[in-house]
Amino acid sequence: MVRWSMPVNANDPRVKRTWQLLMTAFMELIIFKWLSGEARASVTQEIVDATAHVISWGILGTAVQWSRSPQRRKAEAMARDVLAVVAAGLAPVMETDRGKFFIRRG
Repeated sequence: MVRWSMPVNANDPRVKRTWQLLMTAFMELIIFKWLSGEARASVTQEIVDATAHVISWGILGTAVQWSRSPQRRKAEAMARDVLAVVAAGLAPVMETDRGKFFIRRG
């Protein structure tokens, strides 16, 4: 069992940075695995990897920026706008049906 030698301060910039890196890496992995199964056959793994990287950082960066001044915009409005940008970023990679995204079922 590992024990901390000192208390962890959530406001410590090192703790915040570590959390951001872990969240981004986890989000990037999830997006990469999802895109790997949904991407058009003509899309290379390098493009899938780059897309997952950019989208994960875009989502986290926007969330961090919003958290610094949440009174400026409602969370729901920010999430809606971020999803619109993410969807546009996925357009070159994803299978589409008349320009709209779809998720293949089972």
